[in-house]
Amino acid sequence: KSFLGDLGFDYSLSITPLTQTIQQGQATLPYLITATHQFGTPEEVVFSAPGLDPTITATFTPASCTPTTTTPCTSQLVLQTATTTPVQIYDLQAQGLSTINNVRRQAPYQLVVLRGGGQQFDYELVPVPNILLEKTRSAPFVVGLNALRGTSQSVTLSFDRLLNGITSIFFLEAKL
Repeated sequence: KSFLGDLGFDYSLSITPLTQTIQQGQATLPYLITATHQFGTPEEVVFSAPGLDPTITATFTPASCTPTTTTPCTSQLVLQTATTTPVQIYDLQAQGLSTINNVRRQAPYQLVVLRGGGQQFDYELVPVPNILLEKTRSAPFVVGLNALRGTSQSVTLSFDRLLNGITSIFFLEAKL
């Protein structure tokens, strides 16, 4: 003990990679979580993944470790999604909790879940000829879409950068 007394145990927590992208029903490659001793008597650190969607399971190998004054310790985190896991970007926190002084540290990471069942959906627009309009006239034209890969889904069409006074109206949302 020093004149200041026992400062207790502290450590830092980091994770790599910061982001992974997978499809519904798949598991991530391992995230590597590192606990690095900062000061005090080393303590065991237990890992968890709070805030996960209920359809995502987390497995830590090992579930805990003890960083020493000379050597950080690591654990691998694998996330398994279900086919029903919502498609979205998850901003998450890996968490460590020391077993004696209850020092809690977090490290941010991200999981991107894409629609399952094959490749990510992609499509292309079929080129349409330029249309020359006279003032106060309208002209119908057809826009073609071709599905390139992935599971079909709705596509919403819109125009961008129309000249002043020109409007567009779409009568159909295509299902590819």
